[in-house]
Amino acid sequence: MKKIGFEECDYISVETNWQFWTRSFGNGTFHGLKMELHVPCRNRLDHLMSQCNFRGKKIACDAKTDEELFNSVKKCYIFLLDRYSHHLQEHFDVKCFDFKKQFTDYPEYMSGILQKRRFQSTPYVKRETNAPRNQTNECMGCNC
Repeated sequence: MKKIGFEECDYISVETNWQFWTRSFGNGTFHGLKMELHVPCRNRLDHLMSQCNFRGKKIACDAKTDEELFNSVKKCYIFLLDRYSHHLQEHFDVKCFDFKKQFTDYPEYMSGILQKRRFQSTPYVKRETNAPRNQTNECMGCNC
């Protein structure tokens, strides 16, 4: 993606650290247009428990030490914790959208802003990346 460039893009989606945006688009523009970053906002505990579920890990709620508890939490992490920083606001207009609406209301909203894709893959098949969580087995008390 970095080698080819983003010349044909109206929309760029990347799960990486926040510095990618400032390194790639440091002046906050693309093709001379001001960029707007849309960040999915999510309850932090819900996000952590989702990562534990994805990795098949459990948090050691019966841990005897803070270190033991923290180490069990670290085993859940899928991505680095530096995917977002408020420093992005120094370069871009940053907007938050509800994570739970990323496959429902958000695409509909963006369809009024972005150009239509030249090539449509049909039929669209959504591929789940995480199994449903069993929140009764989670000791964190998050009913998110």
